[in-house]
Amino acid sequence: MKRRPAKTDNRLHASIHFSVCFHALRACWATQLLNTGLEASKVMKMGGWSDWETMMRYIRLAGIEIAGATDKLKFERNERPSRVLKLVAGK
Repeated sequence: MKRRPAKTDNRLHASIHFSVCFHALRACWATQLLNTGLEASKVMKMGGWSDWETMMRYIRLAGIEIAGATDKLKFERNERPSRVLKLVAGK
């Protein structure tokens, strides 16, 4: 018995509408690589980003949650974490 190719229901395809921009896909791609444990410097090189700030914009767009990442660090009593983060970030 010969099998016929499966028919595609065009109504189903017509009802699915979405749009994705290149930048969102790029951010998702970078996020997935970072989540697998690939070094950030390699992701930056593969993605063609010229500096860390630009790459971090993409990572933030992808929704990587960094809030609370420093909660386990131990600070001096008089030192505020927000001040330390500003010093590290260079802002």
